[in-house]
Amino acid sequence: MGKDNFQYNIPKLSLNERINFFSEFHSYLGSSIPLTTALSNMQTYSNSTKIKRIAITLLREIDNGENFADAILKFKNTIGNVYCNLMSIGAQSGELPKILKDIHSSLKKQRTTLYTLIRASIYPAILFIMLIGASLLLLFFIAPRLANQYQNATGEALTENMNFLQNLAMGLSSNIFFIVFVFVLIIISAVRLFKYLLKSELGVKLPVIGAVIRYYNLSTFSKLLAIAYAAGMPITHGILLACEPLTNGFIQKKLFKCSTFIAKHSLADSFAGTGFFTPQMISKLQAGEQTGGLDEALQEISSEIDETLETVIVSALQMLEPLLMLIIAVFVVIFGSTLMNTIFML
Repeated sequence: MGKDNFQYNIPKLSLNERINFFSEFHSYLGSSIPLTTALSNMQTYSNSTKIKRIAITLLREIDNGENFADAILKFKNTIGNVYCNLMSIGAQSGELPKILKDIHSSLKKQRTTLYTLIRASIYPAILFIMLIGASLLLLFFIAPRLANQYQNATGEALTENMNFLQNLAMGLSSNIFFIVFVFVLIIISAVRLFKYLLKSELGVKLPVIGAVIRYYNLSTFSKLLAIAYAAGMPITHGILLACEPLTNGFIQKKLFKCSTFIAKHSLADSFAGTGFFTPQMISKLQAGEQTGGLDEALQEISSEIDETLETVIVSALQMLEPLLMLIIAVFVVIFGSTLMNTIFML
């Protein structure tokens, strides 16, 4: 393998480790500490073994006469191709501290969004688990005991609904392993379907959920493009680089094509053709291109997309809560009416 293609075999940094890496690196370089001293401090004081290894290896490369802009590209598998290229450009343009700060802010925003989505999914997950638990409790413990008490007290046959619940409990008990297998299969299928929706065109076109997928990817894209352009990277290269970490293949392909459209069209027209950006965003791009303020326009669009993403997540939660309440209401009506009817007949 050629020297230019060589990459160090250091495990990939997690999102939190990336945030820590750029935070530590920027804290030193932003204080006008020399690059080698900053790397030496990271080697000594960082809490992450991976970050220590990166700092040690970079120091060795620089001591051997290689410049930072080339050396950092050997960590694409560890830090990420996008971020290594941005740091390389920043080192060449003398804007490395600013690039580190911008990347750090971008990753922190990404983490906040991910945590928001995770927190949003915890509530329905807990309700779903409680619903399953309550159903099993009623089927295997409450319903059989109530049925026995009913028969002992009245000597009559069970009501149709109670008889159905008892037969259902007996059927589940005798086929417990099959039921568990089917349940696990359903969970696995649901996870795969969810992953497919995150990456496919179908997921983007779904109501509400599609908006979350779309704006989450646009948020990542717009931030990286703004950072790349501010660092001096040509806009076509910036688009290609910003497309790389996107999770949805449909959105990625659409935005990727913009890099070829720019040869004959403006950036605003190219982005308008994707159908992902609002007319207000396109207007800002047009104004930025005409006045030479494209840098500021990209930053404003990135902020606007972040605000829209937060609104969309709130809307998704507001839609999900009534749906969950409806499912619980159906459960209460079916089981509750059956049990209460049996109790009143005792």
